[in-house]
Amino acid sequence: MTIGDLARRTGVPAKVLRRHHDLGLIYSLGRSRAGYRLFDEHALWCVEVIATLRGLGLTEAEIRQLAATCDDSARPVGPQLAELLARSRTRIEDRIRDLDEQRRRIDEFEHHHHDALTRATSHDRAAAPPWVPDPRTCGCGA
Repeated sequence: MTIGDLARRTGVPAKVLRRHHDLGLIYSLGRSRAGYRLFDEHALWCVEVIATLRGLGLTEAEIRQLAATCDDSARPVGPQLAELLARSRTRIEDRIRDLDEQRRRIDEFEHHHHDALTRATSHDRAAAPPWVPDPRTCGCGA
């Protein structure tokens, strides 16, 4: 099958499949006489594995690292995958902490500015909250 066929069958854009092929994550059968990459059913499995690992938070670089371990039949892949999953978990936990902090700042802002957020717009600059720009000076209209 061509890369277009593979894209249709997997739902993954051809551009992404080309990148994964160029990174050595999807194996091809070579090229057609017209220069098209050719793939067999094994490519479907490769795309599914990549999607699964990306869904677990692994980066393309980490998947390449794991693929290199798979290519070395003397090394077991399990411990390497466990380490990569632990890294992914750490990134996710860091992101959750960052999002929790952002939510806390939103809550604090809403609490502090509750009245200004819930009242009708005032055209009186003196009554406007400090975070509302003055259209006369901000360049955002008059």
